[in-house]
Amino acid sequence: MRPAWLWMGAAAFAELIGGILVLLGFFTRVGAFFIATTMLTAIIGVHWPNFFANNNGLEYPVALLAMAVALLISGGGQLSIDKALTRGR
Repeated sequence: MRPAWLWMGAAAFAELIGGILVLLGFFTRVGAFFIATTMLTAIIGVHWPNFFANNNGLEYPVALLAMAVALLISGGGQLSIDKALTRGR
């Protein structure tokens, strides 16, 4: 996909913003979605032919994808900003 710098910048931005959102617990599901899409792209685009990490494999990105999907389903925890904002409802 051309231009490559645009897509690399978009992936870096999504991973940075997703990580910050998950760390803060603010819009946790949006941040987890950003991380999940970045990991899915990395698995398909870079790591697909190999499995083990010592051979540039996909086991670590798959683990990160699974964690992001778990956060996407469950949302933020008890100490998240999301939970604090929705307590009044």
